[in-house]
Amino acid sequence: MNVPIFIASSIDYEPIHLRRIITNIITCSDIPPENVIIVSGGHEKESTEIIDKIKVIRVQYRCFEFTPFIFLTKNPTYIDFEYAFFSHDTVEFGPTFYSKITSFASYMKNHGFTTKKIDRGMSMNIGLYTKSIILDHTKMLDSICLYTNNKETLWKMKHTLIYKEDSILNAGRLYRVSYNPKIISYNTLDTNNKPLTVYKKIYDNIDLIKYQTNYCKIYSIDSAIEIK
Repeated sequence: MNVPIFIASSIDYEPIHLRRIITNIITCSDIPPENVIIVSGGHEKESTEIIDKIKVIRVQYRCFEFTPFIFLTKNPTYIDFEYAFFSHDTVEFGPTFYSKITSFASYMKNHGFTTKKIDRGMSMNIGLYTKSIILDHTKMLDSICLYTNNKETLWKMKHTLIYKEDSILNAGRLYRVSYNPKIISYNTLDTNNKPLTVYKKIYDNIDLIKYQTNYCKIYSIDSAIEIK
């Protein structure tokens, strides 16, 4: 089964994560690069660039990890798929990720599941979705679509999104998992050379690692993650 991989980014985090995530995909993962679509929000004008066979679509609107979902609702005929995997740009894909994800998607199709979380707790909106379940939430996604890079406005929306986390995943016929990731932490410096604790969530069941600074609490969106 062909499963597109959508990755959310933004004008703020492209300098930190874009080259890193592309290098990870083409050198360390089994994902066909032509199956990857990175949607980066907050740009002055819309454009599409192909980097190492990976599409980078830059759009004017943004809403954190919801940006690729919003892109689909605005461009419903852009790509046809049964299931797609949606992720943040703060991840690393392993050498068996794509084979595991396509296997899960085939199982879901055969058993009528429309969504799959990666975590039995909160999946941070990362997971497998049918196209229809996303388009069913067009009205909600339109309500959180922002056309601004103003930090105060973004921060307010970040708090609002707490109550929408996993909402689309949970609205589908959910393929539940009982998996809890291994979590380790390390200390590093952000792009302003200030101390930063990074939490590394290891999902061996899908061969994916998620990095974050907001484990158990929300940190400022100005903090940049230097992944190690």
